[in-house]
Amino acid sequence: MGIEVSGIDPSYLDSLRLPEELVSAGWAVSAVGGEHRDTVFCDSYNTWLTAGGRNRLGMRKVAYSCPHPELPIKLVEDMRGRGKSVFNQGKIRLGVDPSPGVPVTLSETDYFSGLATNDVCLRTVRLGGGKAIDGSSEAYPDGIIPTLARSRMSNHIGVSTLAFDNQGILLLCRTGIASAVAAGRIAPSASGSCDTPDFEDAFDIVDAVTRCVSRELAEETGLRGEVPCETRLVAFLRNLHRGGKPEFVAVSRIGVSWAEASSGIGSAETVYTDGHEFLDVRAMGIGGLERWLAENRARTAYSLASSVYFLARECRRVGSRVPAMLGLNSSY
Repeated sequence: MGIEVSGIDPSYLDSLRLPEELVSAGWAVSAVGGEHRDTVFCDSYNTWLTAGGRNRLGMRKVAYSCPHPELPIKLVEDMRGRGKSVFNQGKIRLGVDPSPGVPVTLSETDYFSGLATNDVCLRTVRLGGGKAIDGSSEAYPDGIIPTLARSRMSNHIGVSTLAFDNQGILLLCRTGIASAVAAGRIAPSASGSCDTPDFEDAFDIVDAVTRCVSRELAEETGLRGEVPCETRLVAFLRNLHRGGKPEFVAVSRIGVSWAEASSGIGSAETVYTDGHEFLDVRAMGIGGLERWLAENRARTAYSLASSVYFLARECRRVGSRVPAMLGLNSSY
């Protein structure tokens, strides 16, 4: 039996509230990716992270269990029937909202559990036989954005990076129509989620996420392994479009031009990456990049909008080293 998936007005996000424990710790909700309040972040934590702060890792023995075991199977069948290319893979779940210097708690989960929890936020799924799952109530009980420790979502860790070459050229990806997320839109240089191997022998969250960035850049841009590449994390956020899913934003700089750096994407990746666009950010400036994003909002992914938002925020912070790292002008 098939399923029905219906959406609701995203303005619902504007009514969500943070619990007092997050508010008192400096977390806030803002409209980052669009016109509605869609992103939770803590400015003081992001400043600490960008300055080189690192959270050590702790792994729980008990893996995440999807509260509706039948839902991943039915959703995957439906998505594949619509031409989407999806496969399951071991992922890492973040179990606590990070704060400076405090170890973070992790557990194992999988990609399909994310599809059946985070990705049905703002959806109602009808399974037949009178059973319906309200994704918004599952993600935000009583209209409250729960802490990660109290969340019922799979919450595997996402990551995006904006990668610049040695001439200040930013590469962006056009997402393939078979992609499960943001199909047909313009996305950052690389976007994805942390696989279980990214955390093997990792000492801290920066080490693990940077490994993920390197892997995603190789897959989505064809960046060759011998090309020097420096990556810095500039933000941590929770994406309310996806049930408060935890995501890191990074910036990367490669040591050569894009023409010299890439060997082209593999044939298996072409269903997810439909091509690339290039922007001369050294010439246009961060302000020009923001204007370009505003003009192209209808065809850009949330991951790109949020990445540009936090890059601009960091570049305008007094004392930031990110503009120099990227070879960009620090005055805008």
